[in-house]
Amino acid sequence: ADIKTWNNGVSNPLLGNKVMGLLTSSAFSKLMSVAGKTKTSIVNFESGKIVMQNNTYPSDEVAAIYKKYPATTLNTDLTRRLPKGDILAIINTTYNPQMGMELMQKSGIKETLEELKNPMPFDFNLIASAFGNNMLLAVIKSDETIAVDSLTKSMDGIKLVIAMPIANKVKFDELRATVKQLMDSMQQGEGGSKMLKGMKPAIKYTDSLFVLSLSPDVASDFINNTGTELALDWLQAKNQYPMVMAIN
Repeated sequence: ADIKTWNNGVSNPLLGNKVMGLLTSSAFSKLMSVAGKTKTSIVNFESGKIVMQNNTYPSDEVAAIYKKYPATTLNTDLTRRLPKGDILAIINTTYNPQMGMELMQKSGIKETLEELKNPMPFDFNLIASAFGNNMLLAVIKSDETIAVDSLTKSMDGIKLVIAMPIANKVKFDELRATVKQLMDSMQQGEGGSKMLKGMKPAIKYTDSLFVLSLSPDVASDFINNTGTELALDWLQAKNQYPMVMAIN
């Protein structure tokens, strides 16, 4: 290995007070308890790329939860709908909802989310019940030279896709109404109005698929794609892992 690192979770004294405050906050500490504080990394400089392997070591209690559920393999179905072009960044993940809920309960994150329901008209439990167990986020540089919508053309051919399967349409409609209520209430306030100014994401959905993009045309193309394309070879080779993230 060209570089090896090891960290036992001890705070870095070189970080500023604000960063340290965030890292030691209750919510962040709960997230860290799930991921594990002790971490090791191996970095290799290969031809044309940098390859990094990270390992985290959770507590025995958290490890027992992981062992309780069958290993999740990567679902690449959503990637088969991606538009043609160079992939600049991609995150494709598959997860076990039951394991996720137990991890949230063990770490105390679920209690934190319940507390957020009071100041915000938003039920985070709807997300888990509305969507399926996989998600895709991709940023693509289109290889199309003519058939590109004006919005994508203004962004130099960059296309953003965030997609999730819908598992429960009734719960999804309830979630959609809740999010609309939240956005409307934020727009009524001066601070929220400024924050949301210029934010007009394109959202498309069917009874079984949700897509968010910056361009309505890109979202519609993803929805209408039959999903019969072959999965990316390099991604398919990683299907024994529950999540793959790549940045080009």
